[in-house]
Amino acid sequence: MAYYTVMLEKIDVQFPEVGGTREGKSLIFFSLSTCVMCKKGIRYLEETGFPYRLVYVDQLDPDEKDQLKEELSKKCNMRVVFPALLVDENRIVLGFVPHAWDEALGEAGDE
Repeated sequence: MAYYTVMLEKIDVQFPEVGGTREGKSLIFFSLSTCVMCKKGIRYLEETGFPYRLVYVDQLDPDEKDQLKEELSKKCNMRVVFPALLVDENRIVLGFVPHAWDEALGEAGDE
């Protein structure tokens, strides 16, 4: 398993990349290991075939976790909830709402 590093303003976190068959998006999935909605988000990413980098926030050192949450909050200008999906380093989708994820990943059909 490959490990990558995300550098936010104040924190350096290593995390694994989960493979997929699709290309074109850079995804970082911030999750909690015991969260049901986070597990649904993982299933969604697996089913759609997008590769992503996975960070289990609750398994970070407490100081790193606090710094990460602070940095993500600054990035999206609101309190962060999990799951959180960072798309192409410039868009963050909070919570698992399938239609919002579809839109962020270009999966929304012409309805």
